[in-house]
Amino acid sequence: MTEFHEAESAYQSAQAQAEAGKRHAPVDIKTESDLEAASQPVDTEPSPAQIEAGNYAKGHGKIGADDQGRGGIPVTIENPKGSVRRGTSPDGTPWEVELPAAYGYFKGTEGADGDHVDTFIGPNPASPVAYAVDQVAPATGAFDENKILTGFDSPEQAVAAYDAAFSDGSGPSRRAAVTAMTIPELKGWLKDGDTKAPIAPQFAPRRALEQAVSAMAPGSAFNVQTAVQALSASGLKVAPKTIKAELERLAGSGALERTGKSYRVPGTAPAREPATKTPAPPPGAAEAATGETPGPETFPVEPGKQIGPRAGT
Repeated sequence: MTEFHEAESAYQSAQAQAEAGKRHAPVDIKTESDLEAASQPVDTEPSPAQIEAGNYAKGHGKIGADDQGRGGIPVTIENPKGSVRRGTSPDGTPWEVELPAAYGYFKGTEGADGDHVDTFIGPNPASPVAYAVDQVAPATGAFDENKILTGFDSPEQAVAAYDAAFSDGSGPSRRAAVTAMTIPELKGWLKDGDTKAPIAPQFAPRRALEQAVSAMAPGSAFNVQTAVQALSASGLKVAPKTIKAELERLAGSGALERTGKSYRVPGTAPAREPATKTPAPPPGAAEAATGETPGPETFPVEPGKQIGPRAGT
Protein backbone atom coordinates (compact mmCIF):
# COMPACT_ATOMS: atom_id res chain seq x y z
CA MET A 1 0.00 0.00 0.00
CA THR A 2 1.39 3.40 -0.99
CA GLU A 3 1.73 6.29 1.41
CA PHE A 4 -1.19 7.98 -0.37
CA HIS A 5 -3.47 4.94 0.06
CA GLU A 6 -2.50 4.64 3.73
CA ALA A 7 -3.40 8.27 4.30
CA GLU A 8 -6.66 7.86 2.42
CA SER A 9 -7.57 4.76 4.42
CA ALA A 10 -6.78 6.53 7.70
CA TYR A 11 -8.90 9.50 6.65
CA GLN A 12 -11.85 7.27 5.74
CA SER A 13 -11.54 5.41 9.04
CA ALA A 14 -11.50 8.69 10.95
CA GLN A 15 -14.54 9.89 9.01
CA ALA A 16 -16.40 6.67 9.76
CA GLN A 17 -15.63 7.00 13.47
CA ALA A 18 -16.75 10.63 13.45
CA GLU A 19 -20.05 9.68 11.80
CA ALA A 20 -20.68 6.59 13.95
CA GLY A 21 -23.84 6.79 15.99
CA LYS A 22 -25.48 9.42 13.82
CA ARG A 23 -28.88 8.72 12.31
CA HIS A 24 -27.41 7.69 8.96
CA ALA A 25 -24.68 5.53 10.54
CA PRO A 26 -26.21 3.50 13.42
CA VAL A 27 -23.78 1.36 15.39
CA ASP A 28 -24.22 -2.40 15.75
CA ILE A 29 -23.95 -2.41 19.55
CA LYS A 30 -22.34 -5.61 20.83
CA THR A 31 -19.68 -4.34 23.22
CA GLU A 32 -19.29 -1.52 25.71
CA SER A 33 -17.02 0.31 23.27
CA ASP A 34 -19.73 -0.01 20.59
CA LEU A 35 -22.14 1.56 23.05
CA GLU A 36 -19.73 4.43 23.66
CA ALA A 37 -19.41 4.95 19.90
CA ALA A 38 -23.18 5.00 19.48
CA SER A 39 -23.46 7.51 22.34
CA GLN A 40 -20.83 9.98 21.10
CA PRO A 41 -23.18 12.22 19.03
CA VAL A 42 -25.47 12.88 22.00
CA ASP A 43 -25.85 16.48 23.14
CA THR A 44 -25.61 16.01 26.91
CA GLU A 45 -26.58 19.60 27.72
CA PRO A 46 -29.79 20.29 25.79
CA SER A 47 -31.93 23.26 26.80
CA PRO A 48 -35.26 22.70 28.61
CA ALA A 49 -37.06 23.63 25.39
CA GLN A 50 -35.03 21.07 23.41
CA ILE A 51 -35.74 18.42 26.02
CA GLU A 52 -39.47 19.16 25.85
CA ALA A 53 -39.46 18.97 22.05
CA GLY A 54 -36.95 16.12 21.87
CA ASN A 55 -35.08 18.26 19.38
CA TYR A 56 -31.42 17.68 20.20
CA ALA A 57 -28.63 15.44 18.92
CA LYS A 58 -28.97 11.79 19.95
CA GLY A 59 -27.07 8.57 19.33
CA HIS A 60 -28.31 5.73 17.13
CA GLY A 61 -27.63 2.02 17.05
CA LYS A 62 -29.16 -1.43 17.18
CA ILE A 63 -28.99 -4.27 19.68
CA GLY A 64 -29.53 -7.99 19.27
CA ALA A 65 -28.31 -8.21 15.65
CA ASP A 66 -26.76 -11.44 14.35
CA ASP A 67 -23.10 -11.78 13.37
CA GLN A 68 -23.90 -10.28 9.97
CA GLY A 69 -25.57 -7.27 11.57
CA ARG A 70 -29.07 -8.40 10.61
CA GLY A 71 -32.22 -8.38 12.70
CA GLY A 72 -31.19 -5.87 15.36
CA ILE A 73 -33.62 -3.71 17.34
CA PRO A 74 -33.12 -0.02 16.45
CA VAL A 75 -32.44 2.16 19.49
CA THR A 76 -31.98 5.87 20.04
CA ILE A 77 -29.70 6.94 22.89
CA GLU A 78 -30.78 10.11 24.69
CA ASN A 79 -28.32 9.92 27.58
CA PRO A 80 -24.92 8.19 27.72
CA LYS A 81 -23.90 6.46 30.93
CA GLY A 82 -22.75 9.03 33.49
CA SER A 83 -24.59 11.94 31.91
CA VAL A 84 -27.16 13.94 33.88
CA ARG A 85 -30.81 13.60 32.95
CA ARG A 86 -33.16 16.36 34.06
CA GLY A 87 -36.88 16.80 34.15
CA THR A 88 -39.87 18.04 36.10
CA SER A 89 -42.19 15.94 38.25
CA PRO A 90 -45.98 16.11 37.76
CA ASP A 91 -46.15 18.39 40.81
CA GLY A 92 -43.72 20.83 39.20
CA THR A 93 -40.65 19.80 41.19
CA PRO A 94 -37.47 19.76 39.10
CA TRP A 95 -35.25 16.69 39.36
CA GLU A 96 -31.95 15.45 37.98
CA VAL A 97 -29.98 12.22 38.21
CA GLU A 98 -26.63 10.90 36.99
CA LEU A 99 -27.54 7.87 34.92
CA PRO A 100 -25.95 4.52 35.85
CA ALA A 101 -26.38 3.21 32.29
CA ALA A 102 -27.06 4.51 28.80
CA TYR A 103 -30.71 5.46 28.42
CA GLY A 104 -32.94 5.87 25.39
CA TYR A 105 -35.77 4.20 23.54
CA PHE A 106 -36.70 1.66 20.90
CA LYS A 107 -37.53 3.28 17.58
CA GLY A 108 -40.93 2.70 16.03
CA THR A 109 -42.62 1.79 19.32
CA GLU A 110 -45.20 3.43 21.57
CA GLY A 111 -45.46 2.92 25.29
CA ALA A 112 -48.18 3.61 27.85
CA ASP A 113 -47.13 7.26 28.18
CA GLY A 114 -47.58 7.91 24.46
CA ASP A 115 -43.82 8.12 23.87
CA HIS A 116 -41.47 5.36 22.73
CA VAL A 117 -40.78 2.31 24.90
CA ASP A 118 -37.78 3.25 27.08
CA THR A 119 -34.65 1.19 27.58
CA PHE A 120 -31.50 1.16 29.68
CA ILE A 121 -28.45 -0.41 28.02
CA GLY A 122 -25.94 -1.94 30.41
CA PRO A 123 -22.23 -2.81 30.13
CA ASN A 124 -22.77 -6.06 28.20
CA PRO A 125 -24.97 -5.20 25.19
CA ALA A 126 -24.53 -8.75 23.85
CA SER A 127 -26.37 -10.25 26.83
CA PRO A 128 -29.03 -12.67 25.49
CA VAL A 129 -31.53 -11.71 28.20
CA ALA A 130 -33.49 -8.52 28.78
CA TYR A 131 -35.34 -7.56 31.97
CA ALA A 132 -38.68 -5.77 31.74
CA VAL A 133 -39.95 -3.67 34.64
CA ASP A 134 -43.67 -3.06 35.04
CA GLN A 135 -43.30 0.45 36.44
CA VAL A 136 -46.02 1.84 38.71
CA ALA A 137 -46.71 5.15 40.44
CA PRO A 138 -45.31 4.87 43.99
CA ALA A 139 -48.22 6.74 45.58
CA THR A 140 -51.03 4.70 44.01
CA GLY A 141 -49.52 1.51 42.60
CA ALA A 142 -51.22 2.24 39.27
CA PHE A 143 -49.40 1.05 36.17
CA ASP A 144 -47.26 3.79 34.64
CA GLU A 145 -45.16 2.34 31.80
CA ASN A 146 -42.65 -0.38 30.91
CA LYS A 147 -38.90 0.04 31.26
CA ILE A 148 -36.69 -2.46 29.43
CA LEU A 149 -33.17 -3.20 30.70
CA THR A 150 -30.82 -4.75 28.14
CA GLY A 151 -27.10 -5.41 28.38
CA PHE A 152 -27.12 -6.77 31.94
CA ASP A 153 -25.82 -10.16 33.07
CA SER A 154 -28.25 -10.79 35.92
CA PRO A 155 -31.57 -9.55 37.25
CA GLU A 156 -29.79 -8.18 40.31
CA GLN A 157 -27.46 -6.09 38.16
CA ALA A 158 -30.38 -4.82 36.07
CA VAL A 159 -32.53 -3.94 39.07
CA ALA A 160 -29.64 -2.13 40.77
CA ALA A 161 -29.20 0.06 37.68
CA TYR A 162 -32.94 0.74 37.49
CA ASP A 163 -33.13 1.76 41.16
CA ALA A 164 -30.08 4.01 40.83
CA ALA A 165 -31.81 5.96 38.07
CA PHE A 166 -34.18 7.58 40.61
CA SER A 167 -32.52 10.31 42.63
CA ASP A 168 -35.30 10.25 45.23
CA GLY A 169 -34.72 6.56 46.03
CA SER A 170 -38.16 5.56 44.79
CA GLY A 171 -36.91 2.84 42.43
CA PRO A 172 -37.91 -0.18 44.56
CA SER A 173 -41.43 1.17 45.08
CA ARG A 174 -41.84 1.63 41.33
CA ARG A 175 -41.10 -2.00 40.44
CA ALA A 176 -44.35 -3.97 40.39
CA ALA A 177 -42.75 -6.91 38.56
CA VAL A 178 -39.57 -7.79 36.69
CA THR A 179 -39.84 -10.23 33.78
CA ALA A 180 -36.83 -11.89 32.18
CA MET A 181 -37.09 -12.48 28.43
CA THR A 182 -34.78 -13.49 25.63
CA ILE A 183 -33.86 -10.91 22.99
CA PRO A 184 -36.03 -12.72 20.38
CA GLU A 185 -38.92 -12.56 22.87
CA LEU A 186 -38.27 -8.86 23.33
CA LYS A 187 -38.33 -8.36 19.56
CA GLY A 188 -41.62 -10.26 19.34
CA TRP A 189 -43.20 -8.26 22.15
CA LEU A 190 -42.14 -4.92 20.67
CA LYS A 191 -43.62 -5.99 17.34
CA ASP A 192 -46.79 -7.85 18.32
CA GLY A 193 -47.29 -7.46 22.08
CA ASP A 194 -49.25 -4.86 24.01
CA THR A 195 -46.56 -2.27 24.70
CA LYS A 196 -49.02 -0.09 26.61
CA ALA A 197 -49.82 -2.73 29.25
CA PRO A 198 -47.81 -4.50 31.98
CA ILE A 199 -45.53 -7.19 30.60
CA ALA A 200 -45.66 -9.73 33.44
CA PRO A 201 -49.28 -10.82 32.79
CA GLN A 202 -48.54 -11.13 29.08
CA PHE A 203 -45.70 -13.59 29.74
CA ALA A 204 -47.25 -15.49 32.66
CA PRO A 205 -49.00 -18.13 30.45
CA ARG A 206 -45.79 -18.72 28.50
CA ARG A 207 -43.72 -19.25 31.63
CA ALA A 208 -46.37 -21.55 33.15
CA LEU A 209 -46.41 -23.75 30.04
CA GLU A 210 -42.61 -23.85 29.88
CA GLN A 211 -42.51 -24.98 33.50
CA ALA A 212 -45.19 -27.63 32.89
CA VAL A 213 -43.32 -29.03 29.87
CA SER A 214 -39.99 -29.16 31.73
CA ALA A 215 -41.64 -31.11 34.57
CA MET A 216 -42.99 -33.85 32.29
CA ALA A 217 -41.20 -37.08 31.45
CA PRO A 218 -39.68 -37.54 27.98
CA GLY A 219 -42.17 -38.94 25.50
CA SER A 220 -45.20 -37.58 27.38
CA ALA A 221 -48.10 -36.30 25.30
CA PHE A 222 -48.79 -32.58 25.63
CA ASN A 223 -51.88 -31.15 23.97
CA VAL A 224 -54.25 -28.24 24.38
CA GLN A 225 -56.08 -30.00 27.22
CA THR A 226 -52.79 -30.60 29.05
CA ALA A 227 -51.95 -26.94 28.57
CA VAL A 228 -55.34 -25.82 29.93
CA GLN A 229 -54.81 -27.95 33.04
CA ALA A 230 -51.31 -26.52 33.57
CA LEU A 231 -52.57 -22.96 33.18
CA SER A 232 -55.53 -23.58 35.49
CA ALA A 233 -53.16 -24.91 38.14
CA SER A 234 -51.36 -21.54 37.92
CA GLY A 235 -54.64 -19.63 38.18
CA LEU A 236 -54.54 -18.55 34.54
CA LYS A 237 -57.35 -18.56 32.03
CA VAL A 238 -56.12 -18.20 28.48
CA ALA A 239 -57.90 -18.16 25.13
CA PRO A 240 -57.46 -21.37 23.07
CA LYS A 241 -55.98 -19.34 20.21
CA THR A 242 -53.25 -18.05 22.52
CA ILE A 243 -52.59 -21.54 23.88
CA LYS A 244 -52.21 -22.93 20.38
CA ALA A 245 -49.79 -20.14 19.48
CA GLU A 246 -47.69 -20.85 22.58
CA LEU A 247 -47.61 -24.59 21.82
CA GLU A 248 -46.43 -23.81 18.30
CA ARG A 249 -43.75 -21.54 19.76
CA LEU A 250 -42.61 -24.33 22.09
CA ALA A 251 -42.51 -26.72 19.14
CA GLY A 252 -40.51 -24.21 17.13
CA SER A 253 -37.98 -23.88 19.96
CA GLY A 254 -37.60 -27.65 20.30
CA ALA A 255 -39.21 -27.82 23.74
CA LEU A 256 -42.06 -29.87 22.20
CA GLU A 257 -42.34 -32.10 19.13
CA ARG A 258 -45.32 -32.10 16.79
CA THR A 259 -47.15 -35.43 16.47
CA GLY A 260 -49.90 -34.88 13.94
CA LYS A 261 -52.32 -32.41 15.52
CA SER A 262 -50.84 -32.84 18.98
CA TYR A 263 -47.44 -32.56 20.69
CA ARG A 264 -45.09 -34.58 22.85
CA VAL A 265 -42.12 -33.93 25.10
CA PRO A 266 -38.94 -34.83 23.19
CA GLY A 267 -37.10 -37.99 24.15
CA THR A 268 -37.95 -41.61 24.78
CA ALA A 269 -40.22 -42.61 27.58
CA PRO A 270 -38.46 -44.90 30.08
CA ALA A 271 -39.33 -48.57 29.61
CA ARG A 272 -41.69 -49.97 32.19
CA GLU A 273 -40.41 -52.80 34.33
CA PRO A 274 -42.66 -55.85 34.27
CA ALA A 275 -44.92 -56.07 37.28
CA THR A 276 -44.04 -58.84 39.72
CA LYS A 277 -46.48 -60.49 42.07
CA THR A 278 -45.40 -61.27 45.61
CA PRO A 279 -46.53 -64.80 46.41
CA ALA A 280 -48.95 -65.13 49.29
CA PRO A 281 -47.47 -66.77 52.41
CA PRO A 282 -48.59 -70.35 53.05
CA PRO A 283 -51.32 -70.94 55.66
CA GLY A 284 -49.99 -70.77 59.20
CA ALA A 285 -46.82 -68.89 58.30
CA ALA A 286 -47.70 -65.91 60.51
CA GLU A 287 -48.45 -68.12 63.51
CA ALA A 288 -45.22 -70.01 63.03
CA ALA A 289 -43.24 -66.79 62.94
CA THR A 290 -44.78 -65.23 66.08
CA GLY A 291 -45.94 -68.22 68.04
CA GLU A 292 -49.31 -66.52 68.51
CA THR A 293 -52.76 -67.18 67.18
CA PRO A 294 -54.36 -64.09 65.69
CA GLY A 295 -57.45 -62.94 67.52
CA PRO A 296 -60.29 -60.65 66.46
CA GLU A 297 -59.25 -57.20 65.15
CA THR A 298 -59.48 -54.49 67.83
CA PHE A 299 -59.42 -50.67 67.78
CA PRO A 300 -58.39 -48.22 70.48
CA VAL A 301 -61.33 -46.70 72.36
CA GLU A 302 -61.33 -43.33 74.06
CA PRO A 303 -62.20 -43.49 77.79
CA GLY A 304 -65.93 -43.24 78.40
CA LYS A 305 -66.78 -43.62 74.70
CA GLN A 306 -69.47 -46.17 73.87
CA ILE A 307 -69.12 -48.26 70.72
CA GLY A 308 -72.07 -50.26 69.41
CA PRO A 309 -75.57 -50.54 70.93
CA ARG A 310 -76.05 -49.98 74.64
CA ALA A 311 -76.92 -53.03 76.72
CA GLY A 312 -80.64 -53.53 77.10
CA THR A 313 -81.64 -51.70 73.91
